[in-house]
Amino acid sequence: MPQFFVKSSDIINNGCKIEGEDFHHLRNVRRAKPGEIIDLRSDNGYVYRGRIGEFDSKSVTVEIVERVMETKRETDLFLTLYMSILKGKAFDLALQKAVEVGVNRIVPVITERTIPVLDKKDVKWTRWQKIAENAAKQSMRKEIPEVGEVLNFKEAIVNDNPGVKIIAHTENSGKDLKKYLSDKKRNKYVSLMIGPEGGFSWREISLAEENSWDRIVFGFTDLRAETACIVLPGIIIYEWGNFYADNS
Repeated sequence: MPQFFVKSSDIINNGCKIEGEDFHHLRNVRRAKPGEIIDLRSDNGYVYRGRIGEFDSKSVTVEIVERVMETKRETDLFLTLYMSILKGKAFDLALQKAVEVGVNRIVPVITERTIPVLDKKDVKWTRWQKIAENAAKQSMRKEIPEVGEVLNFKEAIVNDNPGVKIIAHTENSGKDLKKYLSDKKRNKYVSLMIGPEGGFSWREISLAEENSWDRIVFGFTDLRAETACIVLPGIIIYEWGNFYADNS
């Protein structure tokens, strides 16, 4: 059953009008028909089950038939992923999949070895947030993860992050991730930083450690940056996520 995010103020007299990209997706991608049932997840935390009405040229009205008791459980872990901006479509892919595996917040980062060189005021943010929204819809997330403003490495490393802070590095001198997660006391808040294709410089690693970031390594292979942005959050969520937490 497809899911769409709406504002509570959009629901009026047991009805909700869907327009824009969601309307296009319903009519032209899913080829939905009048009478079909969809879920609407509102910003007040409720899930509404709605029946599709007749389509016009720009919108469709959905009749609310019931408010659904939320049964889906999500982990109580809040994971912020600091992702170095990657070239081509690699960043888009990593962003999409990170949302699907359960990351709560994504912060794009410019590092010493970031390619391409971007201005912090680059207009990609709107597109990145839309990718996160679409991935949240596809994977039936409760909320749309936020894509934060672009930070340079120094700004990101001194950001006021609660809980555990982890920086992934390809050299074998860091702590093994499996042992680290086993030995470390579980924390509900985790910040994970992953570098660009060329990895972090030693100057960046030193600065991170000076600011209480723990350096870890993973496995026996060197992962591509976009792969690491999917695999490492997935492992952390699997190991530290409490999926029986009541988050309703």
